[in-house]
Parts: sequence; structure tokens; C-alpha cells
Amino acid sequence: MKISSILAVPALLVGLLSAGSSAIAQGNDEVRATHGDWEIRCVAGSDNCAMSQIGKTGDGKRALLVTIQRVSGAAADNGTPIPAAITVQAPLGILIPYGLRVKIDSDKVVPLPLSRCIPAGCVSQAPMLDEAVSKMKAGSQAVFGFFLDAEVLVNVSLRGFTKAYNSLKPVAAQGG
Repeated sequence: MKISSILAVPALLVGLLSAGSSAIAQGNDEVRATHGDWEIRCVAGSDNCAMSQIGKTGDGKRALLVTIQRVSGAAADNGTPIPAAITVQAPLGILIPYGLRVKIDSDKVVPLPLSRCIPAGCVSQAPMLDEAVSKMKAGSQAVFGFFLDAEVLVNVSLRGFTKAYNSLKPVAAQGG
């Protein structure tokens, strides 16, 4: 299957993610549960939750934040349902044209284009199709890559992914 069919990236992703996921990314949240290496973080006082993990380089340095939120009512341009959205926040200074890349275990490398850079770092947001979710559920490790002065590889454990993902209540997709 082609890489582009695993992660569909429509032009207007902003409408897919709720305002609550922005609040989670900005730290207006609370940890509700931990499943393996994933935390369930929710907008304070609400049931709007996402799963997240801080990825580390091979020498243990914290390098990026991965957040996944389940959504309902979202579909790709061809009508394929989009059950989730992924947001990856990488450090400032990364080489923009390279963007981010992710590889689940020994699968193909999938590009994650950057959406924008904010004071906290550069952000990639993409909807996840069922195939991408299934690969993460079945996998043991995701490796994210980006370039600073040289390529940086960041490990994200998939231990607890399925339980964390299944514990999330989907949020309604907005606009689009």
C-alpha cells in the first residue's frame, strides 16, 4: 500500500482537531491514566482526552511530543473514515523541507509534513487512517526522524498503545 494512503493529509486539517486538543498541547490538561508508556491527558474538567508520550533519542534525551486523539465524523476526501489524528511537536531549528518521518518497526518510512512552528517547537498534524492505527497497535516501536545539524532519530514505545487508544472517547470532528 502506498504511504499516502496510510496517512491522508487533507489541506484543512485544523477543522479535524477540536479546540480541546489545542488545550491539551498547551498544557491545560491533567493526567487521567497511564497505559504502558502512554499517558491519557484530558482537558481539565472535561472528557476531551488524548494519549501522549515524550519521545527520546538513543542517548535518552527528550526530543519530541507525540499526541493522538480519536475523532468521530471525520473522513478523507475520498470518503474513507478517519478515526484519529496525530500531532507531533518537534524542537525549533529542524530542517523544514525534510519535515518529520515515522517508521513503525520494520515498515516503510512515512512522511509527516510540518504544519507550523510556534515558540514551543515545530508541529506536524495529520489524520490517521485505520491502517496506521492498526500498525501502531501491532507494533513495538515507532521511530521519528528529523534533521537539525544531522539526522535525529527519536524512539517512541508502542507499549500500551492499544489499551490507551481503546480507552479514548472519540471527539467530534469540527468544520473542514
